[in-house]
Amino acid sequence: MVHEKPELGFSEGRRLTGSVSPVRKTAFHIATPLVVPDKNARLFKLEFVAETADGKKVTKRTLAPGFNHSLDHPNVKTAPFCRFALDELGTGDVRFTATPINCFGQRGKPLSAMAKA
Repeated sequence: MVHEKPELGFSEGRRLTGSVSPVRKTAFHIATPLVVPDKNARLFKLEFVAETADGKKVTKRTLAPGFNHSLDHPNVKTAPFCRFALDELGTGDVRFTATPINCFGQRGKPLSAMAKA
């Protein structure tokens, strides 16, 4: 008996749609220092967390710039960043935390900072 391998895909005639919103929002721009490779461990992604005084927590994950390039590529030397719009956060002071994560899911030492909202 031959098993056919199922193909992953969208049904015939489907397409992606999208638009660019002209809305600009006030946001926190959180930038981290460069993450230095240690014992051949490379930065793959970062987890950014914003926790407000009222208990609301927003988590975002970003791929590291240059994660797919050699260590001497200019993109590897670009500082990672993330933006949090004020309207997606709760009220009160905000604690931002950035945690580096390698391609195996191992988390590195996080950095944190407080900001007045």
